[in-house]
Amino acid sequence: MSRTHEVAWAAGFFDGEGYVTIQRRKQFINGKEYTGHYLRVGVNHVAPEPLYELQRLFGGKIEKQDPTKVIGNRKPRHRWHLSTNSAKEMLVQILPYCKNKNSVIELALEFQATM
Repeated sequence: MSRTHEVAWAAGFFDGEGYVTIQRRKQFINGKEYTGHYLRVGVNHVAPEPLYELQRLFGGKIEKQDPTKVIGNRKPRHRWHLSTNSAKEMLVQILPYCKNKNSVIELALEFQATM
C-alpha cells in the first residue's frame, strides 16, 4: 500500500474515532508557576492494532488504560496520542482526506501556528 493510501486510511480512522484538543499545562520551575496551552490529538480504542498503524505512520505514544479504572464489563482501552508540532504535522497530512473534522483541524492548525 502506498503512503498516500495509508494516510487516507489514517484520516478516515481518525475522522471517526479521533480527538483534537487544546490541553492546559501547568509547571513549577524554581518555585514559580507557569501556565500555558498545547495542541494534542489522539484516539482511544479497545483494539490496539489500528493505533500501532497510526504510531508507525506518525509517531506518538500508545498507553493501555489502567485495569483498575475499567468500569463494569468494559474492556481496557488503548490510547495513541501526539502533541504540539508532531500533532500539527499529522493533521496537515490527513486534512485533505477528512470529511468531518475539517473545521476542528483547521482551528487546531491556526492555534499551533501561534506557538
